[in-house]
Amino acid sequence: MEFFIPFAASEAQTQRILKRISDNLRGYGYQLNQGFFYQVSYAFEGALVSDTVGEASSQNKEIVLAIFRQPEEYLICTYSRGVTWGKPMVAHSNDIQLVTAFNSE
Repeated sequence: MEFFIPFAASEAQTQRILKRISDNLRGYGYQLNQGFFYQVSYAFEGALVSDTVGEASSQNKEIVLAIFRQPEEYLICTYSRGVTWGKPMVAHSNDIQLVTAFNSE
């Protein structure tokens, strides 16, 4: 899967949104690792759930705009959780079942 940000109309807009999200996450003290992730499947409240960029989040039903990784956890970002305000939803590494990264090219 080729990297994308949902609703971005151009590469320039994609880069602006990506910078906004990254800046917001770093403002909360997250240390982002390189790489972009398309999907993460993990245990949440006793069930296995999957969050995928471009689809509704299993936790808050908003569209997932980006998934980042930091040591020990994945950060799932939607409009109100990690993009515009607020902290992202978190999937801890010990709860992860499957991760799909975007193509690195």
